[in-house]
Amino acid sequence: MNDEQIRIAVAKELGWQVIETDDCNGTDNYWLSKDGQNVWRSEFDWPMGLPHYQDDLNACHEMEKAMLSDEGNDWKEYDTLLTLEMTFPAWFASARDRCEAFLRVRGKWID
Repeated sequence: MNDEQIRIAVAKELGWQVIETDDCNGTDNYWLSKDGQNVWRSEFDWPMGLPHYQDDLNACHEMEKAMLSDEGNDWKEYDTLLTLEMTFPAWFASARDRCEAFLRVRGKWID
């Protein structure tokens, strides 16, 4: 997956939603965060918009916190994947590695 595909796939898994609107210039797509506080429009990359998960460990931390709040074994599978298959120890994993592990655990990674 390329960086933009990773960014969008992680955002969707974390509850960002695409909102389609019609204005005088045609149809625009906006992204709205799960909490409704952030908006991102595809033509512009505003600082308060869609995070660059694949490049930002702080954004990955938010992704990891969301995984901890979910029920199930996602966190354990994520940690095992990072430790045994990608990076050892897991805390040395890059943002991109963390995104790949997250999407693999969620069944959203595309080879």
